[in-house]
Order: sequence, then C-alpha cells, then structure tokens
Amino acid sequence: MSDVAERIQVGLSRYDTLYRIRNDRLLIQLRHVGCAEEALRIANRLNELLAYAVRVDRREIHLSTAVGIALAPLQANDAGELMGAVSQALKTAQRSQGAGVRLYDPTRQRKALTVDDFARLIKPDYEQMTIGFRPVYGVSSHRIEVAQLTPLFKGVPCLGSNESLLAPFFEGEGGWQTYLTWLFGQLQLPLARLAQHTKFQGVVITLGAEIVELPGFVEFMAQRIHLPKSLRTHVIIEFDAIETRDHEGVLFDIEALGYRIALNRLSDYLPPIQQLKELEPSLLKLDAELVEDMVSNLARRRQLEKIADIAADLDIPLGAEGVQSAGLRMQLTHQGVSYMQGDYFGRLLSSEMLQEQLILENM
Repeated sequence: MSDVAERIQVGLSRYDTLYRIRNDRLLIQLRHVGCAEEALRIANRLNELLAYAVRVDRREIHLSTAVGIALAPLQANDAGELMGAVSQALKTAQRSQGAGVRLYDPTRQRKALTVDDFARLIKPDYEQMTIGFRPVYGVSSHRIEVAQLTPLFKGVPCLGSNESLLAPFFEGEGGWQTYLTWLFGQLQLPLARLAQHTKFQGVVITLGAEIVELPGFVEFMAQRIHLPKSLRTHVIIEFDAIETRDHEGVLFDIEALGYRIALNRLSDYLPPIQQLKELEPSLLKLDAELVEDMVSNLARRRQLEKIADIAADLDIPLGAEGVQSAGLRMQLTHQGVSYMQGDYFGRLLSSEMLQEQLILENM
C-alpha cells in the first residue's frame, strides 16, 4: 500500500490530500477541481499510474482499481452526503468487473454516470482534443520502432475502455469526415519529423468498424486526406481482423493508396491463410486481453501459439499490446513476438517527447 500511495501522490497536486480509510480503500480529496471532466481526467491518470506491477518479495503483482467520483457542492452539501455519493459511484465501478471510473449523478435516482454516459453528454470540441503516442518497441533492436497514435479528449486517452469518448465526434452528417481530417491534420507535421529517423517504421492509427463500413470511406481517404506519398508509407492503419471477412476490398484499396495495414483482435477472428497471403499486412497484433489471458488460460495460450506460428510461416511481424511486466515480455519473446507495447514500456508521449526519445536512442 505504501508503494501504491507513492504512485498516487505523483498524480496529485500539493493541494490534494490522500487518506487510507480501509485496508484496500483510499480516499482522495481534490481541492481545486473546476468540473467533472477534470476529475475524470485525474482519475484516469491515477489508473495509468497504478497499471504498472507492484513488486512484493520478488514477485510482480498487478492491480485492478475501481474509482468513484462525487463533487461538492454540486452533488452534496456536507462530508456525509459526499461520502454517500462517492460510495454509490464506487459500487457501480466495482460491479463493472471490479475496475474502471464512475461519476455519481444525483439526477438519475442515485445511479452512477458511466464513461459511456459522459461521452453522450459532451459536445464535440476539437480545441480540447490532442494526440499522444504510445511507444512500440522492437524486441531485437530494443528501440522504439513504431508508435501507436492515441487521441486524447481533455487529457483522457480515447482508446480501450474510454474509446466511447470519441462517439460524439462521429455523430451528424460528415462527423467522421471531420474527425479524420482533424486526425491526419494533427499527424502530418509530427510524422514528417519522425520519418526522418531511418529506424522508425511508422505510426499506427486504429480505425474502427463504424468508420470502415461507411460508404465513401476509401474515396474520402483518396481525395480529402492530403498526406504526401512519402509519408503514407509511414502510416500503418490498424483494423480489426474481422473486417477482412466483410470489407476485404476496402483494405486492399487502402494499401493501393500507399498506406500499410495491421490486423488486430485475431483472437476474435483469424482470417484464412490464403487471404493473409494476398493482403500482406505489415503487422499482426495480439490484443491486450489475449496477452493477459495467456498467463493463466491454457486454451488462450494455444490460440496465441497458433497465431504466432501462422505469422512466422507467412513472415509477417507479430506485435503484442498490453505488456505489463518483464516476465510477460520474456514469454512473448519466446513466442516470436517482434514488437511490444504496454505500460512496461512507458507512458504516452507527446510528439516532442517521442522525437527526443528517438534522438537519444540514436546517440
């Protein structure tokens, strides 16, 4: 708990106070928070800090955290009411497989406001959107060879459990087009600088089915995304593997435009070998859930081994998300994984910080 407390303190300001109220429960009083969005950003930051394993007696222990948030005087007039409200939010977070962040909402019969609810309430505001980069390390080179682009709304990463924060940006006629224009516009200058590093392979951009399935997607990428051809080869667009079943033509068209592709979530759907040969993806990626389950689930480990064998036979690099520890890194290396990303390899970086890191690695 001392180790946990030290990590939490890193994410707090000098005005905030940390209390331990039970063996496994901590209370944080934030004194200068202007809105619910700011509290949500801090909570997600704390979750990131606690994602790293804790070492106890030479063992690595991974934590699962649940966070409840309540605001005063908006939702409570005194300390008792505030504790009651935050307890309600915490119970809802714990019911969600014991993890996550929940905001209390007194207007909904003492139900907690989930991140999905929050996503539906926010208004798209690109002035509050930024991008970050998750380092992807090459196993052989021990360097950053790829970076995963991550959109952030008010500092909250919009991937994984918080991906729903992007939903309002896709709504309305042309919403997805505005989003892609913004995304590639933000990427162009950093990508031009990153591409100057000869050992840097490119930036991975994840596009979900809600975009791929839209009519006019390929035409939009061809006519409205003004990215020089010299930079397109440094863009790896990541699709769920299941998209190869219904939208194979779209993936071929994207490759024809000069982009490279990666396939993820192979645990949900593994394309036929012949299709993979024809498509020639630049990367196959093991999703974080499969990587986590590999440790304790024999069936999932065999599934991973099957994917690794196919990748080796086809000479397609294999990557892995969600690498949390040195032990996991070693196991995946033995499975033939070439690229790894996750909390073990560091936090999200700005484009400037990523650029500095690449310079340091080349010195």
